[in-house]
Amino acid sequence: MYYKLVLEKREVLLLQQFSREYAIPIDEIILGLLMIGEARASETEWLEYTFFVPHRDGPRDREGVGLYADYRDLFLPVPRETATVIGTLLELHTKIKNRDWRLFNVLAAQVRT
Repeated sequence: MYYKLVLEKREVLLLQQFSREYAIPIDEIILGLLMIGEARASETEWLEYTFFVPHRDGPRDREGVGLYADYRDLFLPVPRETATVIGTLLELHTKIKNRDWRLFNVLAAQVRT
């Protein structure tokens, strides 16, 4: 199943302005907004996501040939009473920037997928 997200020019300009002001990439803003929506709709305060993450961080990583990517699990708290949109977006950005995730857990993924 595929979904398509269409944004009008006005929304894109707002996302770009927000991105510049808070130094958060637009793709992380969109992901964060979707995560916040899921947390609110499912009435959960703890989200678990699995990402396919590239691992080419080192200075010599570009010299190698191969698939340097793997699945990683990211956990994001979204307390219903205290979480704000900007606070949650900043928390997500910090986790991604610092690569604050765990090794992929195949057993847990069976429940989530």
